[in-house]
Amino acid sequence: LRFGPAGVPHSSARPGTEHGIRRASELGLGCYEMAWGKGIRMGDATAARIAAAARDTGLELTAHAPYFLNLSGAAEVAAASEKRLLDAALLAGRCGAKGVVFHAGYYGTLGPRRASRGIAAALRRIAQRLRDEGAAVDLRPELTGRASQAGTLEEIVDWSAEIAGVAPCIDFSHHYAR
Repeated sequence: LRFGPAGVPHSSARPGTEHGIRRASELGLGCYEMAWGKGIRMGDATAARIAAAARDTGLELTAHAPYFLNLSGAAEVAAASEKRLLDAALLAGRCGAKGVVFHAGYYGTLGPRRASRGIAAALRRIAQRLRDEGAAVDLRPELTGRASQAGTLEEIVDWSAEIAGVAPCIDFSHHYAR
């Protein structure tokens, strides 16, 4: 079991993920989540520096994909969400992360059963693309806190059991809220 911050610790002397990783290590933490909830802007050189910092410190990295994903939305929304999640996972892999955490979407008018099936189909496609690209990054659907959001404990466990390359992310505060 590892503990670490989501994003740069407030006590970091300098901004940026690389410095945040080094500060988390100084604090004796074992992991670090790159907080990409509001989007990602990063080039290959920055990804390489982040990967080096993680290797140097031994911290395990994950990334949180942008919040604006909805794998169960209308066709164009779901397609754009798949691309965002795939892009986030590929970049996370270049940074040395082992997983990318995300909120899968909303039930909307589909209801839980149909939305869950659509999300599972999207996760299969994305996981296959990651394998095709040689990216060793797990997709980690997060247990969500709202009844309108896909991502109950049962759903994320089922997706993880059914789809290679998918593993659950249990957020205990979200579980409590739900």
